[in-house]
Amino acid sequence: MALLNDGRSALQRLCSLEATKNGANESMALDNILQHLECKSTDIANLADSFKTMSDMGISITQFPDMAEVMRSIQSACNEFKTTPQVDTLTNKDLWKKIKKGLDLFIDNAKKIQRNDWEKYFDANYSPSQTPVQRESTLAYTLQNQSELKKYKEIYPQLIAYRTRWPLNAEDLSEISRLSNEIKGLVFQVNLPDFINAFFTAIEGDRASLDFLTPDVLTWLSANKQLSSYIVKVRQ
Repeated sequence: MALLNDGRSALQRLCSLEATKNGANESMALDNILQHLECKSTDIANLADSFKTMSDMGISITQFPDMAEVMRSIQSACNEFKTTPQVDTLTNKDLWKKIKKGLDLFIDNAKKIQRNDWEKYFDANYSPSQTPVQRESTLAYTLQNQSELKKYKEIYPQLIAYRTRWPLNAEDLSEISRLSNEIKGLVFQVNLPDFINAFFTAIEGDRASLDFLTPDVLTWLSANKQLSSYIVKVRQ
């Protein structure tokens, strides 16, 4: 009898250990699911904040991401859990994969929509119409143009970098506005007389002889306070 009682006691301890083990495994699985859902919840909250920022800025939102597939997956999980209220139902791999896939797809689509709408808005309101190379190709080689072009080349990459950096915070938006205003405030000398264009083209190409220094050119350089900026050198 004593041996039988010992056997029963041992069996009870083994069953208790097995239950504890199963409970620990289920708890770990549920913790992993909870952590993943909390991350997704944070992502969705951030997206909602970004959509509000876009709306407050007057950025046109072309479309909102479709949540139908996500809602179907979640509803399916709820229905299955009501039918079979067990931990295994929640940790079912196929069921959880559907929910995870639906959430990931929704978040990815929402981010793409926001980036595309932001880039369109940026291009219409902040993006310079020309790259530094394009801008330089349209300018005469005047001192003022060279000075402003140097600033343009410094500001342009800082500004254009924000085109693909959505979502942005208030400080970023303020910096974008500052850089945009700076680049718009640059003053280039354009629509110059032909004789001035010819003169600066010759200088840029290092082939400006005294023939280019006509009375009209001298008058223009003097009026623009650039006469003392140039010297005459003997060609070697």
